[in-house]
Amino acid sequence: MTRIVIDHGICGFETKIDVEKNPDYTVTAIIESTCPNLSLMPSELLTFDPVMEMTSAGTLNEKLAKYITHRSCLLVSGLIKAAEAEAGLALKKDACIRFVE
Repeated sequence: MTRIVIDHGICGFETKIDVEKNPDYTVTAIIESTCPNLSLMPSELLTFDPVMEMTSAGTLNEKLAKYITHRSCLLVSGLIKAAEAEAGLALKKDACIRFVE
């Protein structure tokens, strides 16, 4: 299992994501979020093929758009990063966005 925590920034919400690899090469994510929109996501949307989501053929953005009301929300990026790591397609390494002046 791969676990990540997303600090969403100025909104103050936090999301915990656990991703588990399935025998059919898909992954399933369990999301726990303090964001009221993200906590409404149905679990059936959270089983997907991480290889497809790494490419432009991925559909996760479209499927989750109804629940992500702010386009710069880090959820989909974090979810795909965790799925890649769980599937052995990427190494586990923290990523971040920093504002510099």
